[in-house]
Amino acid sequence: ELCNWEVGKDYVQFYLQKKWHWRYWPRLVREIKGRGDLWEHIGVDWKRFKAEDESEFGVNSDGQDDDWLDEEYGLIKEAKFPLEEWDDSHFPLLNETTFSDWVDSKEACAVLFFSRKDKKNQQQHALYASISKMIEETVPVARVDTSADANLAKKLRITHHPHSQLFLKSGETFIYDGTKFTRGRDLVNFLYRQIQPAWGMIHNISHAEAFFANYSRVAVGVFDDKSKKGFLQKETQFDHMARTFRSRIDLVPLVFAKVNASQWDYGEFTEFSEKFFNKQVPYTGLVMEKQGEEDQFFKGKWKHDVLSAWAYTTQFNLIEHITPHNFEEFRNRGVPLVYIMLDKSDIDIHVDLITDIKEIAKQYYPRISFVYAHIESAGDLMDHLRCEYNGNTFAVLEDFVMEYRYCAVPQPREDLDIDRIQSLVDGYMSRNLLPDKVKSEPVPGPNFFHGPVRKVVGDTLMEEILNAKKDVVLHMYASFDKDSENMYDELKKFAERVEDVPTIQVGRMEGLANERPKEFPDLGYFPCTWLFPMYNKYEPRSFNASSGFTADRLLYWANETLSYPLPEDVMPAGDRDPMEGSVFGWNGKRPEGVDIDEMIVAEMSAVLPDGEKRKFEIHDEL
Repeated sequence: ELCNWEVGKDYVQFYLQKKWHWRYWPRLVREIKGRGDLWEHIGVDWKRFKAEDESEFGVNSDGQDDDWLDEEYGLIKEAKFPLEEWDDSHFPLLNETTFSDWVDSKEACAVLFFSRKDKKNQQQHALYASISKMIEETVPVARVDTSADANLAKKLRITHHPHSQLFLKSGETFIYDGTKFTRGRDLVNFLYRQIQPAWGMIHNISHAEAFFANYSRVAVGVFDDKSKKGFLQKETQFDHMARTFRSRIDLVPLVFAKVNASQWDYGEFTEFSEKFFNKQVPYTGLVMEKQGEEDQFFKGKWKHDVLSAWAYTTQFNLIEHITPHNFEEFRNRGVPLVYIMLDKSDIDIHVDLITDIKEIAKQYYPRISFVYAHIESAGDLMDHLRCEYNGNTFAVLEDFVMEYRYCAVPQPREDLDIDRIQSLVDGYMSRNLLPDKVKSEPVPGPNFFHGPVRKVVGDTLMEEILNAKKDVVLHMYASFDKDSENMYDELKKFAERVEDVPTIQVGRMEGLANERPKEFPDLGYFPCTWLFPMYNKYEPRSFNASSGFTADRLLYWANETLSYPLPEDVMPAGDRDPMEGSVFGWNGKRPEGVDIDEMIVAEMSAVLPDGEKRKFEIHDEL
């Protein structure tokens, strides 16, 4: 029940997803007794291994054995399966001549645009071929080889592959991401849904009562062909919007309904408008009807894109219950998210707190989303939020632009009140609130061996680079980059060469696993290498790696960029090849004509508390 699986002619494929309530990540057991010939054909595409400091139940304690995580197995391994073969003779192959006739003859159909030359397309090709025979009488599927029919692909503006597209008899087309389907059953269900009605019809008041009781969120289009001009155009736009939502792979819990006022008794239609929409005169237009929420009326232009954006935004309630099933939906909105994490010890205040929060949510709707979850069932969500939990209900605001977390945690034995949440949101919106916690790997312990290159994490970043007695060289990388290990080797060679220079410190930080504090400058894309000099920490200098990332090039760059030139015995033998390309980034070298000693003393004195006096020793050898 925990594993999805797919069977092909020569393979069996398993997909195992981590559940919220699991306290640890699954890991692959590699050593199996009695291996047979089949073992050599097994490939692994393992997306997430446990970190070195994790045990079966979380982070390892000091001295705990984690030898089982061999570095060789800790890497992501690409799956290598035998060449797959399948029968696709029943899977229609269209070309520029047959495409239009085949599509026009179907009420609804789907077409896979792929390239036979690209091996990455094989899985999608096999998936569609496996279901082709099954649904050929309902929602038939066909394929187009874009490498063989370039003119057709150009005419249809197909710019990439694999590319999946729905075609309806009405002439409408909808693009969907077919790569999200890994099981034939899910793809079949999606295609079957495209021939189901995209909206329901409401015929009278009793029907409306039943409809709104069954569905918590309904976008209602009310049309009257007798009294309103342009109703046909509006109704057409509404129909297209409903079909657009139907073609979404990640469905939202929104239902569409239509009311044709011309088919109602005038008195009953007037009563309907007053009862459900609180309108004294008969209403026509678009309404978002949500259980327990105020009705919202569309007031914009009746254009498809505008309608769809309005319906998607307004279908969210003022405050929602967040679960593993809708977690990604809220994150995909891209607006700040306020989590109210409810502790069971405060259950007597939950209802009043949620009611009061709705008033704050009204002020910022739809610029900020408000959600709640129960701590005892939150699982991984608690780790995601990264705020201190002291046994009480607390709130967290997550910013999806910079991915910061702002926490509102009450004192022990105190309750989270509405004023604390109001100040949290107001402070964020006025941009005068500092994040409580940045994303960070675990801080290296006192016994951690750094070697010549120090391990820097989000929680130690500012401390490392603001070391006023050091020129700090920081290399930021992404672990998925295939060149990161080679660059690390060169960085270690450079660090070993300058290890005896007491004013230089070399560090390395995984840029995606660690967030930069708000006061830290945005250094751009990874990988990148920067120097934070003693004389001006707030104007770092960049290394130009366009002509190669080597220890020798780093030494040439450091010699001209550090507060002091490097000793001659550290530098590479011979002169640098002038044709190699500059080692300096956009912000150049060390300033000329500047007394570096005076700048260092001024910089270090500026960061001392008022009245405190210290003596700074400059090393004699420099």
